[in-house]
Amino acid sequence: MTEQIESLREYFTSIFESCSESANALQHVVVLSYEFDDQQVLNLALRRSLSAALQASTSDIAHMLRIVPVMIYDARKTREHNQLPHFMELLPVRSQPWTCHHAKAYLVVSQRQVHLALGSMNLTRTGLFANREVFETFTWSDTGKGEREDLAVLREFVGVLARGYASFDSRPLAAAIESVRQRLDRWGAPEDKESAMLIHQGYDGVTGLEALARAWRNAFGDALPERAIVVSPFFDRSAQGDVVAQDLKRTFPSLTAFDIVTDAQVAQHLCRDHFHPLPSTRLFLIPETLTERERERIAQANQPDDLAALAITRKLHAKVLVLARGDEALVYLGSANFTRKAWCGANHEMGVARVHRGSVNKLFGAICNALSAEQIDRYHDLPSNTPDEMPESEDDYQEQPGYPEFVQGIELVEMPDSDLMAFHVRAEPLEITQLADYDVSWGDLPLHFTHGHSNPLDQSQLIGRIIGGRNLKFVHRGAPERVYYLPFRHAAALFQQRERYVLSTAEDWMLHYLKEKLPLDRDTDEFVPGDPNIVDDDPAAAIHATRERNIVIGMQQHLNLFVRVQEAFRKRAAQCLEAPLPEQLGRWQEEVAEPLTTFADVLSRDAKGRPQSGADSLFRLGELVLFARELAAGSKAGHALWMRLKAKLPVQHHDVAVMEYLSFCREGL
Repeated sequence: MTEQIESLREYFTSIFESCSESANALQHVVVLSYEFDDQQVLNLALRRSLSAALQASTSDIAHMLRIVPVMIYDARKTREHNQLPHFMELLPVRSQPWTCHHAKAYLVVSQRQVHLALGSMNLTRTGLFANREVFETFTWSDTGKGEREDLAVLREFVGVLARGYASFDSRPLAAAIESVRQRLDRWGAPEDKESAMLIHQGYDGVTGLEALARAWRNAFGDALPERAIVVSPFFDRSAQGDVVAQDLKRTFPSLTAFDIVTDAQVAQHLCRDHFHPLPSTRLFLIPETLTERERERIAQANQPDDLAALAITRKLHAKVLVLARGDEALVYLGSANFTRKAWCGANHEMGVARVHRGSVNKLFGAICNALSAEQIDRYHDLPSNTPDEMPESEDDYQEQPGYPEFVQGIELVEMPDSDLMAFHVRAEPLEITQLADYDVSWGDLPLHFTHGHSNPLDQSQLIGRIIGGRNLKFVHRGAPERVYYLPFRHAAALFQQRERYVLSTAEDWMLHYLKEKLPLDRDTDEFVPGDPNIVDDDPAAAIHATRERNIVIGMQQHLNLFVRVQEAFRKRAAQCLEAPLPEQLGRWQEEVAEPLTTFADVLSRDAKGRPQSGADSLFRLGELVLFARELAAGSKAGHALWMRLKAKLPVQHHDVAVMEYLSFCREGL
C-alpha cells in the first residue's frame, strides 16, 4: 500500500480530459453513494471540475442526453434538489429498516478505457474535498501493457451491479453493464495472479467479514492473521450489547494485536468495552488541529488558491481494515465503518482488498502519517465502560415519522392516445389509499390522485421543469412539518423521447445539432417572451416578441438555420454510409435517423400547439420530409427514414393551399 498523493479532483479531471479526445468519447457513468449533492452530480455528468459551482443550462442538459448518468443512492437521503435536470437516472435504494445503502463507487466508461474508483467518499462536496478519505482507482484499457491487471475486480463489480439493482429495470444501467461485459469478453482472463479483490455485503447473503475471510484464504491459504489495524470514524453506538470487535475475533480467533486510528473527538464516546474481546489493543488519535505538514498538502492540492487565512477542519471519513501476519497483509479500504451494521450483513457496503508484502509496522506508520495521527497509545485513557452512546453516524437508521413507506415507486408515464402524461404511484392495493394522507405537489403544481394515478399533465409542464422539479413533495396533512421528497422515474417510452422535451423548439434542436448555444439558457428569475402569464415590460424583450410573431421574419430565421442543418446531416449520412458494413445501420440510426425523427416530433407538436401559426409549422415539417426524401436515395435505411417521417404529415387540413403542399411533400410532383 502506498499513500495516495493524487486528489479526487485531479483524478476525475484527468479522466474528463482523456474523454475530450474524439476517439475516446465518454459513454457511461455509474455512481454508487449513500447520499449526494446535486452540484457534484451535475459536475460529474457535465465533465466539469468537481469543485465548480455553476448551474446547468439548457445547452448543458442537451449535451447530456446521449450520456445518461446513473446515480444509485439511499432513498431516505433524497432532498429537494433544485438543479438536477430530468432524464438523469436516479435510482433510490429502499433499504430494510435500520440499514442503509452505504456503498461508494464510481464507474466511468469511455470508448477506449474503463475507470473504477472505490473508497469511502460520498458524491458530496465534503466527501470529495473536505474530509479525510481513502480510495483506490483502477483503469483498464484496450491498449497498453499492464492495463489488464485486476480484471477480477471489474468482473465482480459489474456482477454486483447486475444482481443488486436488477429490480430497477434501468436501461442506462443495463447499457453500462453490457458495455463493460463486452470488453471483459474481449480481454479474456488475465494471465497473472491478481492481488486485488472486491469486498462487498448486502448483495449475495454474504457478510463483509465472511467476504474478508474468504479473501484472506485466497491470498494466504491456511496461514492465520495475527494483527488487525482499523481506521474508522464511527463505531457501534453502544458497548453494552454486541460489538463488531466480538465478531472480528470470532471470525479470526488467531488475532493477538489490534490497533485503532480515529478522530480525537470520537474517542470521547469510546470505552474499552468497545474492543474487549481483542487483546493488546492500542488507540491512536487524530487531533482536531491540523499539522503544518497537512496544511501544506492541502495547499498543494488546491493551488493556486491562497489558504493562509482559512480555518480548515478535516473530519476523518476514511475506512481501512488491515489483517496481517509477519510481513504479509491484506489491506481493505472502502465504505465500511467498524460497526456491526457495516460488517455483519445489514448495510450495503463495498470496498477493495489488496495484498501487501513488506513491513507491517512501516505500513501502519504510513497510515498514521497520511492521516496526521499521533503515534501515542491512548487506549488506557479510555474508561472501561460508559453509559453514553456514540453520536449518530451515517450508518444509523434515521427514523422519519410519517415517511410514506407505502410508496414502492413513482413513474411519470404518457397517457394512451393523447399528448398528456400523469404520475403513477406504485403501492400495495390495500395501502394506496394512504396517499390521501398527504398533500403531493410537483414544484408549485398540486397533484391529485385517483387509485394511484395523478391528474393529467400537459407536456409543457415537463418542458418547463427540465431543470429542477426532479422529485415530488409529500406533506403529511396531519403534521405539516413532516415534509419528504421522493424521486420519480420516467417511463421507458417517455425516457426514449427525452430529446424532444429538452430541445422543445425547432430552433433549440437546430442550434444544438449545429453545436451552438441555445437561446433559452436563462436564470430561474428570467423569462422568455411568450412564456404564459408574463407581463412583458422589457422593451428589448418586446422587440424580440414582435419578431417572433412576425411569420416572415420567423420563417427566414428558420430557413437560414435549416440550410446549415441540411449540410451537416448530408455529411453525417455520407460518413455513416462510408463506415464498415457492420457499423453502418447502427451509426445511421444513432447519428441520422433518431435525431431527424425527434426534429419531426418537435415540429409536429409545434403545429398542434399553436393553431394560429400551424401552417408555417407544417411547412417546416414538410421541408424536413423533402430533405429526408433526398437522403432516401442513398440507402434502404434512408428510404425507411423518409417513410417514417412522411407518416407524421397530417392527412387532412382545413386550408386548401396547405393541403396541396402536404400532398406534394408526401407524394412529390
